[in-house]
Amino acid sequence: MIIRKGKKSDVYAISDIYNFIHDAIERGQYNMKWYRDRYPTREWAEEHISAGDLYVLQDADNEVVASAIINHNPLPEYFAGRWYQPDNYEKILIIHTLVVRPDKMHRGYATALINYYEKMAIDMGCERLRLDTQAIDIPARQLYRKLGYIEADYLPCQFKGINDIDLVLIEKILTPTK
Repeated sequence: MIIRKGKKSDVYAISDIYNFIHDAIERGQYNMKWYRDRYPTREWAEEHISAGDLYVLQDADNEVVASAIINHNPLPEYFAGRWYQPDNYEKILIIHTLVVRPDKMHRGYATALINYYEKMAIDMGCERLRLDTQAIDIPARQLYRKLGYIEADYLPCQFKGINDIDLVLIEKILTPTK
């Protein structure tokens, strides 16, 4: 498996992942408040590929099967949250919109992206990691807990025009390496 920065040529594969997830939500397979016309969208992927902060994971067949956005840009809601550490976002790395193709789940791809994110943060001298998910996304919350992340706060919010989201703010403090 390879993790690398996304390229313009990856937009359709990423958009397909988003659409596969939207299909699964609409069939009732996932309990998420994501809507195909609002979030995540092809335009969302294009925006972050242009910004240089979207990463993709290719499987052994060189197929893009997962992606995530990694940057220092908190959602506005983060500033209302009760985090365990101060809010110096130069020393905090955030992962957003981590997705895995539904037919490729349970193969370690999400964990591989999280491990990549953690190594990137350490290499950059970051002190902590932050992310969020919806309270109803129990599988994601279980994965993050298993990987040593702590749920710091719960915030009701609106995101990308989607109302009534209960956002879970999640954090991991990094231990400096010597």
